[in-house]
Amino acid sequence: MKDHEDEVCYGSSFYRSKSLRFWAERALKYIPDGATLVYRGSSGSALASAMLALVGDEKELSGMYIRKEHETCHGNYESAGYASYDDQTEWYFVDDFISNGNTVVAVVRRMLDIRYKVQTLHLVVHHDRSYCSVLDRRLNDLGVLNIERHFYSIKEGELL
Repeated sequence: MKDHEDEVCYGSSFYRSKSLRFWAERALKYIPDGATLVYRGSSGSALASAMLALVGDEKELSGMYIRKEHETCHGNYESAGYASYDDQTEWYFVDDFISNGNTVVAVVRRMLDIRYKVQTLHLVVHHDRSYCSVLDRRLNDLGVLNIERHFYSIKEGELL
């Protein structure tokens, strides 16, 4: 098998060391110094943790894990990590794909409940073909004014 040939298959991309490193390094290209990664669930946690570990000395990033509703292992806090409460925070939601947008909307709602200000949200996702077209409107309804999308999937022809 060629290196990273399996990355186009959901379920294997983030659970093998070489694949995870490959995708984390690729996603890091979109993240500026001082940004905060926000994530939820196993795929988001795997990717964000790898990104934070691989970032190197050229940048300083923060991570903010937003727990799922009713998630109570190791405590009952709503989030874990570090982020500022000001409106200048650059939030970068990282995950493998967006299907219907429910996870992103739930994360933003939880962040607002915790009193984080979310005016700009960058979506850094693996699969661009599954982006939900109504997500922008749903996020605008929550007060998110700026939505930027960054897709880092392998395009056809890159796996030669």
